[in-house]
Parts: sequence; structure tokens; C-alpha cells
Amino acid sequence: MSYLLSIVVPTKDRYYYLKFLIELIKGFNSDDIELIIQDNTENNSEILDYINEIIYPHLKYFHTKEQISVSLNADKAILHSTGKYACFIGDDDGVLPNIIDCVKWMEENSIDALIPANILYRWPNYIDFNGKTSPATLEFLNKKSISFSQSAKLMDVKKIIKKNLKKGFISRDHLPLVYHGIVERKKLDLIYKKGGTYFPGPSPDMANGVALCFVIEKFVFLDYPVIISGGSETHGGGIRRLKDMVAKIEDVPFLPSDTEKNWERKIPKVWTNETIWPESAIKALRYMNMENLINEINHNRILSEFIFKHPKYFKLALEVAESKLNLYIYLLFYFVKKSIVMIYKRFMYYLFKIPLGGVEIKGIQNINDAVSYLHKYYSSFNPFLCYSSNLYCKIKLLINQKKSFKSNNRQQI
Repeated sequence: MSYLLSIVVPTKDRYYYLKFLIELIKGFNSDDIELIIQDNTENNSEILDYINEIIYPHLKYFHTKEQISVSLNADKAILHSTGKYACFIGDDDGVLPNIIDCVKWMEENSIDALIPANILYRWPNYIDFNGKTSPATLEFLNKKSISFSQSAKLMDVKKIIKKNLKKGFISRDHLPLVYHGIVERKKLDLIYKKGGTYFPGPSPDMANGVALCFVIEKFVFLDYPVIISGGSETHGGGIRRLKDMVAKIEDVPFLPSDTEKNWERKIPKVWTNETIWPESAIKALRYMNMENLINEINHNRILSEFIFKHPKYFKLALEVAESKLNLYIYLLFYFVKKSIVMIYKRFMYYLFKIPLGGVEIKGIQNINDAVSYLHKYYSSFNPFLCYSSNLYCKIKLLINQKKSFKSNNRQQI
């Protein structure tokens, strides 16, 4: 059977969340979607019993017993998929029923990759940055209201790479991603053909996002909820359970076995968000034969963010700094800027009640209830708004092509 969309889910030891997700996708009753489960749990008898009891012909389950890295597990998931487009989510995540309308719109407009508006659902056992369990919450990240324009903005991947080089790849800021995004499978295969992986780095999300920048042409940000990011007890590999949210690389079981051996010299050799993302970005640049861009990475930004989040590891950052003096100077300005932003946000919150993160809806007990809540408000997918925006995108592309043509002619003259 030919599918339009493959929702791929690498999983390990988290059947509680996985069962909710299977019920959610099954409830869409869509023949256009296949659900790929790639399981790395050692004893999978529980999920096998569950799958045998449900009737869902579009579910494909695969199991690897021996422990493998999360990147390899994700590779296997995509390799088993057959859809024209792929969407990689975690077992504690969710998608809205409008995802298939979104993919059909992508197909009609020849869009290679799409990232939707950022929605977060915190499960009841979610652990916050203070290491405490927080109540179940649906958060509209960086939003002052729950309204969306439903506009589609064409993103310039060259500008995105340039921006992230300056920022040191300390976040996935506007990168095209198959993780919590939608990507045409043939574009993903261009990455795989380079060296046998879709995720050329220890953190699959960042590695794939950087690699995609060099194989896609039309990338769109859609200001509309389509995918829900789930946060559970083991969110981020359980990093928030750790002391200082830092671990030795050899103590992180889901990383590739050669991660410590091949670690970049200019990155502090510990596992945390502020190190694993730039480490993975650099590995992806090497994989895509873009090593010339590595020298443009702002390592002072990486180290400053690392120190800001983990001041106890200040000496470790100094050990890998190219110039301690330059780092001190950069760090001073970085801390001042961060402090001003934090004070401003607090001021706006206490004075005008503007949310520090985004609008929050409490009391939603699982991801399926979160999808039901969102579906009430965002069930319809208005193609007119997207078409209008896409028409603008096409005009912008034509203008850019015209500029490029004139520039090439000048060079020839």
C-alpha cells in the first residue's frame, strides 16, 4: 500500500506513552498515514501483547533487542518507512488530525520541509529545570495568546545556517527538522546516500537539521499547530534527573559508542544540551563535506552559554577556549545581555502579566486529551491563507532567482 505520510517513532522502555500515541494515530482512521514503531526495549512482550489485541493495519512494528544508539534506532525507523513524507516524533509526543491536510498542501506546492508552530505538552510526571515534578500543562510556547495566523513563511536555509554559525548551534533555532517536522523522504535519502545515516551526529535532531540545510530548497515555517512536543519524566534522555543536568559521555547509554573518542576538541567533554547540540552540528557539517564552515562557528558563544547554564564547570570551559582573554570579554557582555533580557521579561510579567514562556492550559491529563483540546480550535486547515502566503513565497523566489541571474552575468562580464 502506498502512503503519503510515515510517522516514525523510535522508542525504548516507554510503553506507557507509546500506547497513548498508537491509540491517537489509530483514531484518525486515515489510509494516508502509516505508523512505524522501531523498538529498542530488551523485553518487548508487553507491547507485543498490546499490538496483537488491537486492529490497526497501518501500524508496522520492528524490534532490535541489542542496545543501539538513539541515532541508529531512528535510522532504522526511517528505513522501514514507505511514505512520500516522513515525520519523526517521540513516543510521548503527538500530532493533530490536520497533519495529513498539511502534507497534502506540501505535496501540491512542492515543499521539501515544514516546521509547524511550537506546542508543548507536559505530562503529569514532567520534571522541570529545577528538578521538580510539574502539573500537566499544555503550553503555547512564545505565544501571548492561543491564536495563530496560519501563514506559511518561506525560510532561507543559507541564512539559517549563517545565523546558527554565529550562535554556535546552541539551539535548533528555525532549522529544518524531520524531528517534530515534516520532510519529503527523497530529500532525507540524499543525506543517507552520503554515508549511510540520516542523523550524522550523536544528537539526531540537530545533526539531521544541519544536514537538511544542504539538500532542501523549499522550507516553510507554518504558524499553525500540527505537532505537539511531549515532555515526560525521561524528557531529554532523563537529563533533568541528573545533578547539574550534566553527565559524563561514557555514562550516556544512548549515544554512539565512538562519541567520546571522536569528541570535538573545542567543546567541553560532557553531555548536556549546551554541548551535544554544537557537537552534533559540527559532525553534520563534516558529514556533508562542509568543513570550511566549522571555522566560522562562534565557540565563545558555545562556551558562554555552557558557563551560564553550568557555572560549576567554568574551568572545563576555560580548558578548551582558544583564547581565555577573548572568552572573558565575550562572557562579560553575554552575561550582561542575558541579565537584561531576564529582568525585562520579569518586569513585563509582573507589570502586564505577559507570560514568561507562553500561554498555559492546565489540567490536561494525557497527549490524546491535549490533541482533542487543540482540535476544537484548529481542526480546519485553511488553504487560502497558505496559498496566499505561498504565492508570496513564489514571488520572492522569482526575485531571488532574478538577482542571482544578474549577479552571475556581472561576474561573467
